[in-house]
Amino acid sequence: MLMKILLIVVIALVTGTAGFVGLGFVSAKLWPHYAARFMPDIPVDAAARANEAQTRLGEASDQYARWIALGNAALWKAAQGDSAGAAALATELLVMTERYKDDWNYGNAIHKANSALGIIALRNGDKVSARRHLLASVDSKGSPQMNSFGPNMQLADAMLNAGEQETVLAYFARCRMFWKMGHVYLDTWSSIVRDGGRPHFGANLLY
Repeated sequence: MLMKILLIVVIALVTGTAGFVGLGFVSAKLWPHYAARFMPDIPVDAAARANEAQTRLGEASDQYARWIALGNAALWKAAQGDSAGAAALATELLVMTERYKDDWNYGNAIHKANSALGIIALRNGDKVSARRHLLASVDSKGSPQMNSFGPNMQLADAMLNAGEQETVLAYFARCRMFWKMGHVYLDTWSSIVRDGGRPHFGANLLY
């Protein structure tokens, strides 16, 4: 605990942020620095999320609603380990996305389809394809969700575990183009990666 408090103070001095009130609170500006280093990983129940996403996909009332639902279904099936099912859904999603280039969900669709395909490629040992899909997943102007809360970091996290630090840093750089509100997170995550660490991505593993 003492080491955590000391690091918070050091971060505050380096970043110019406010200190903390008591021992349990850090300022909003300082929070990303603390969370990325010390907050425990959020448990991700991929099977439950895949089942929920599949249910919503089955409830889609038309092609547009199906297109909206395909993203989560593909992503969580990939995370669950259903490579064949996820690949089929991600491919369908990318084909349909060509019809909706001006839609608010376009960035989400590009992101989740490529994230799913990248997870599958990495699982199969194809790092070249995984790198391509990671970068392609943020090859858009973002979306209302991504611009506010940032993209899903499941593939980026897996790539770090696979030793792909440079690709992940390039990915963070592309995220800056649309995630203006998240620059402090991207700065912190990039710093941790350059130092050889692995950031705690928190809720960005769930979005």
